[in-house]
Amino acid sequence: MYEPNPGYYLFKGVEHVDIINSEQIAYAVSRIKLEQALGVDPKRLTSLTFHQGVEIGETAFAHCKGLTSVVIHPGVTIGEWAFLGCTGLKSVVIHQGVTIEQSAFDECKGLTSVVIPQGVTIGGSAFYECTGLTSVVIHQGVTIGSWAFDKCTGLTSVVIHPGVTIGAGAFAHCKGLTSVVIPQGVTIGRWAFDKCTGLTSVVIHPGVTIGAGAFAHCKGLTSVVIPQGVTIEEDAFESCTGLTSIYVMCGQESDQMGWSTRNQQLALGRTITF
Repeated sequence: MYEPNPGYYLFKGVEHVDIINSEQIAYAVSRIKLEQALGVDPKRLTSLTFHQGVEIGETAFAHCKGLTSVVIHPGVTIGEWAFLGCTGLKSVVIHQGVTIEQSAFDECKGLTSVVIPQGVTIGGSAFYECTGLTSVVIHQGVTIGSWAFDKCTGLTSVVIHPGVTIGAGAFAHCKGLTSVVIPQGVTIGRWAFDKCTGLTSVVIHPGVTIGAGAFAHCKGLTSVVIPQGVTIEEDAFESCTGLTSIYVMCGQESDQMGWSTRNQQLALGRTITF
C-alpha cells in the first residue's frame, strides 16, 4: 500500500479540489492520485467538486472527517466506500445521471438531507447508518439499492416520486419515520420498511407492488388503505401488532377487513392483487 510522506505535499494549504475530466482521459480519482500527482493531502480537504466523466475510486476519500461539502456533476461514478465515515460531511449535491455504488456514503453521520434526481442509481447500503439524515427526496425513475438507507434512525421525511424502485430493506430500521406516501408505479422490495417502529401512516396509490415483508414489524401502524391495482406479496404487514384494520377499495365501494393480533390473515401467505 502506498504511504504518503506528509513532508512532501506540494499544495499543503489546499482545502478545495475541482476535478475535471477531459475527452481524452477518463480520470479515475483515488487517494493515491491526489497525493502522488497533485501533492494534496485528502484529509485536509473541506470541499470537492467532480465534473462529468470522473470516476471516484474505492475508498478514495474514506474517513476524510474535515470534508464538509461535495458536488457531483452528471455522468460521475462514485465508487464503493468512496466517502465512508466522512462524519463532517454536511452537504452532498447530486446531479442527474450519477451512479452511486455500494456503501459510498456509509456512516456519513453529519449529512442531514439528500435529494436524488432522475437517472441516478443508488447502490446497496449507499447511505447506511447516516444517523443525522432527516430528509430524503427520491425523484422519478430512480432505483434504490438494497439496504440503501438502512439504520438512518434520524430520518423523519421521505418523499418518493412515481416510478421509483425501492430495493430490499432500503429504509429498514428507520425508527424516526412516521409517515410515508407511496405514489403510482412504485415497486417496494422485500423488507423495505421493516422495523420502522415509529411509522403510523402509510398512503398507497394505485399501481403499487408491495413486496414480501415490506412493512413487517411496523408496530405503530393502526390502519392501511389499499386502492385498486395494488399487488401485495406474502407477509407484507407481518407482526404489525398495532394494525387493527385494512380498507380494500373495490370500485366505488370499500370493504373493511379485520385482522388477528399477529395479523396472520393480513400476511395472507400468498400474493394477491386488488
